[in-house]
Formats: sequence, structure tokens, C-alpha cells
Amino acid sequence: MGNFIFRALLLGLGLATALPAAAGIDCNAPANWAQDTICRSKALSEMQREMETLAADARARSQDPEAFDASQRQWAAERRDACNTARCLHTSYHSRRDELQLQITSGRPPLVTPGTYHRHGAPDDAEAGIALWIGLADGGRYRLRVLSSGEDVVPVEGEFTGRVGSARFTAPGCAFELAFAPDVIALSGAAGELCGEALEGSYLLGTD
Repeated sequence: MGNFIFRALLLGLGLATALPAAAGIDCNAPANWAQDTICRSKALSEMQREMETLAADARARSQDPEAFDASQRQWAAERRDACNTARCLHTSYHSRRDELQLQITSGRPPLVTPGTYHRHGAPDDAEAGIALWIGLADGGRYRLRVLSSGEDVVPVEGEFTGRVGSARFTAPGCAFELAFAPDVIALSGAAGELCGEALEGSYLLGTD
């Protein structure tokens, strides 16, 4: 069941939106000369979009996403926004692009994107309220927490080690199989006194 749901989601939805990276620009209210210049320039705006795509990829491969966000904000403040010429902006983007591409090449591929995954296509309102929270733990492991206020599914927390495309989660009173892509999770085979069939189904990464 899990693999079927997983493949169907990938075909129907693709790999949904990645987590937003730091150092974006609001062109409705640019904060300084550099940001205003980027917003007015087609070439520099394209560089900014490329930067955001690369940053999202590098962040997903980072062992410490919060530290990555801090480094991206530091680049924006000290190198991009400190510029007062277009040439400086081009140089700043090119150098940061090279740094991010190196991080992407050397980083581990993301097995599962940290965040909150919301139940997709649940048959009733109670099951629609179930969610999974996933965060990074030490040693290449992931922390998982079942989020629910319903009677049939109670909060459960534990860790799992991701393999390519799948993992098995076990905690006292609960165990199940996971099939996943960075933004899609299919849960099957739930068993134990603290979890059961109500937990099974597909989950999509949310924006919160």
C-alpha cells in the first residue's frame, strides 16, 4: 500500500514546494540600494531566483539547516546588500553560487525534508487532523512525532534511520513503514496499542 501511494503521489503531484531559504528580497519594499537595483534589473533578478533555487537545494542537504540559513543571511547582509555597484552584485552572486554548488555536490542527498506533513485525502475530518512532524537528529537519524488530538491516534515520538526511499519507525506501542520523497510520505503497516490503521495514508509537506 505504501509504495503504491508513494508512486501515485509522485506522478500526480511531483516533489512539492521546497522549504524557503533565507535571504530573499521583497521587491515591493526593497531594504537598500542593492536590493532595489536587483529588483529593477532583469539579469540580477534572474540571478536572485537562481540563488534561491540553489539555496533551497543546499539547505535540504545540510546537516544543520538553521546554521545554513544563518550563513545565507550573512552572505546577503555582508556581501550582496553591502554592494554599491552592479559589478559588485554580479561578483557577489557568482561567488555565492560557486559556494552553494560545492555544498550541493559534497552534501548528502536529502532523504526526507524536515517539517510538518499533513494528512492528504483522509476519508473523514478526524483523520484529516493527523500530521507527522519530522526533524533531523544526530548520526543521520530523523526524529518523528505523530501530531493528533483525535481519540483513535495519540501522540507518539521516536527516531528512525532513513534508507533511500523508505524507513521503518519503531517506538514503544507503535511501529509502521514509511515510503518517502523529500516532500511526500506514505505510511503503512501501522501496528501497536498506540497506533493503528487510522494513521495509515499519505502525507504532504506543509508550509508551517
